[in-house]
Amino acid sequence: MIHVDLCMHTRPDREPSRKVYLRELSGNDELSSGSATELIDALLVDRPGAAARAGDTAKLTLAETDRVLAAIYHSLYGDEVESHVSCSACGSSYALSFTIADFWDAVTEATAADEKLLEELDGPDGQGAYQLGTLRFRLPTGEDLAEVAALDQENAAAALRARCVLQEDPRYTDETLDRVMALAGPTLDTDVDGVCPNCGAEQALPFRMDEFLFAALWRESALLTREVHELARAYRWSRREILEMPRRERRQHAGLVLAEAASDGRWA
Repeated sequence: MIHVDLCMHTRPDREPSRKVYLRELSGNDELSSGSATELIDALLVDRPGAAARAGDTAKLTLAETDRVLAAIYHSLYGDEVESHVSCSACGSSYALSFTIADFWDAVTEATAADEKLLEELDGPDGQGAYQLGTLRFRLPTGEDLAEVAALDQENAAAALRARCVLQEDPRYTDETLDRVMALAGPTLDTDVDGVCPNCGAEQALPFRMDEFLFAALWRESALLTREVHELARAYRWSRREILEMPRRERRQHAGLVLAEAASDGRWA
C-alpha cells in the first residue's frame, strides 16, 4: 500500500490534512499506455478518510497529481532520478541525476517577495479556494487541463486563469496570480539546469513527472516480458495471472526462478 500526503508543505500550518491510498502496481499497470489520470485511477484504494477514490483523479489539483506520481515513482525506483542527455552544443551524451526530494525543494524555494505573498494569502478553505486581498481562486485540476488541452500555450494559460479565478482583484496582475498559484500548488513540471561535463555548456532540460515515470516503466517492458516467460514456464501460470500479480510478488518469484536457472547453468 502506498500512502501519499497531498499537503504541499509550503504552508503546513494552514493546510488541512489530505491523503490518498494506492495499491501496488501490477504488470498490467506497468504496461499501461494510458494517461497519468488513468493510471492513478486504477491504483486508488477506497479507505476511510481518503481524499480521492477511483474516478476522482481528474478532480485533484495538478500539484496533488504530481505528488501522487512522485510517490509511485519513489515506490518503484527510490528517490534518485537519472536522465541521459545529449548536449545541444557539442553533441556528446552525459547523465543528469538528482533526487525527487532535492527537486521538490528547488521548485518550492521561495524568495522574500514570495514569502510576503504567502503571508498575505488565506486558504485553502473547505472548497479548496484561496484568497489574496479580494482575489479569490482555486488551483487548476486535471479536468481544467483537459478542457484547455486543444489551445496553444498562451491561450491555454489565459483559459486556465479564467476557470480558476472565482473573484478578481484589479491590484494583482496575471503574473502575480500565476506566481501565487505556483506557490500554493507547486508542480514537478519545470526545467532542470544541466551542465555538459565535456564542454561546459549549460542547457535547460524540460522535466515532467508523468512523462518520466512512464518512460521508466517502458524501459522495463523487456524485463517484464522475460519475467512473464520464466514464470509461465516454471509454474504454468497464465500470462493474465502473472500480469495481475503485485509487482513485488512477481519479482520475488521471478528472482527465485532465475536464481535456480543460474545455479543449474541454464543462464550464463
